[in-house]
Amino acid sequence: MSITAARVFLASTLGAMVVCAVWAGIAWHVAGRFSPSSGLPVALTLVAAVLLISGLLYFRRFVKARVSGDELVIRRAFGRRVVDVAAVREVVILAGLILPSRVSGPLVRRVVLQGKFGVIDAFSTPDYQVVDALRSRGVPIIEIEEALSAAQARRRVPGSMSAAEVLIGPALAVIVVGALAAAAALVLG
Repeated sequence: MSITAARVFLASTLGAMVVCAVWAGIAWHVAGRFSPSSGLPVALTLVAAVLLISGLLYFRRFVKARVSGDELVIRRAFGRRVVDVAAVREVVILAGLILPSRVSGPLVRRVVLQGKFGVIDAFSTPDYQVVDALRSRGVPIIEIEEALSAAQARRRVPGSMSAAEVLIGPALAVIVVGALAAAAALVLG
């Protein structure tokens, strides 16, 4: 996923959530209570909120990274981080990461930057340009080829996965279906 696509998804989901929340507030105010006419916008607000939160949790690890001089510049959907290349002691690559959001697609490559006191940063990037640039500067590269789930990767390389990727990942389908069921109940009830 590109950073631009993540930004567009998050901005449009936030926009939809705000519009639906305003619509729900107006429908609720006009009726003076919760009514079937306010059920649809409340349901759509709930679904948009679940999608927004899911996107915020998942897109945080997908970045564009490049080495510029003595700095490693990491751009995320929102924000950027600059790391001194000298602070990177080694790079661990999880070449076969299996994320629930990518079940049918290619495996994700997670790059874990190890520093003197632990993990500096961990992110997924579509290519090896940043890894090649760090290798050319003498940073040791360790590549783990086997396919790992989020939980397995977190146990094997602490700091490589966020708690959200480990805990919410498997439950994401249930959360989205639950939100849709709650939305349907609001609309039909």
